[in-house]
Amino acid sequence: MSRGALPRWGPSPIHAGNGRACRSLTAKGGGFHRIEADLSRADLRGANLGRIYLSKADLRGADLRGANLRLVRLIGCKLDDAIFDEVDVTECHVLETIGRPKPPSLLRIKDRSPLTGEDAWNFFNPPAIVEVYLTGRLTELELGCYHFHLGDMY
Repeated sequence: MSRGALPRWGPSPIHAGNGRACRSLTAKGGGFHRIEADLSRADLRGANLGRIYLSKADLRGADLRGANLRLVRLIGCKLDDAIFDEVDVTECHVLETIGRPKPPSLLRIKDRSPLTGEDAWNFFNPPAIVEVYLTGRLTELELGCYHFHLGDMY
């Protein structure tokens, strides 16, 4: 396939997935392009992934340091051990992801101060609020198990 035959939104000549590198998957022409791909262990450092809809993509172990995720949608993606340090997450939508990436130290947002610390850690997997209603009195054993369970969540 010649270079001119690549789709307008497609990857640069350097392809991604299973440890291979990729520099650009930018959608051109204003639309979002849905991609379901195995990008596990891909080297996506500094890649321009703007305007891409990654649906159920496998990003486990992918290195996205310094990548542009502006206007990207990560829906149902596997994120275990992915690296997202110093990524531009301006208008990035993250829903129903699976697994936890390595905690980023800094995430960039255009025209705002960067997310750091706990705010950056929780960007890809926001904390959930759980309410527990008890209909009866707990025994000491049940109460102890409940406390251990709460400890496992943190």
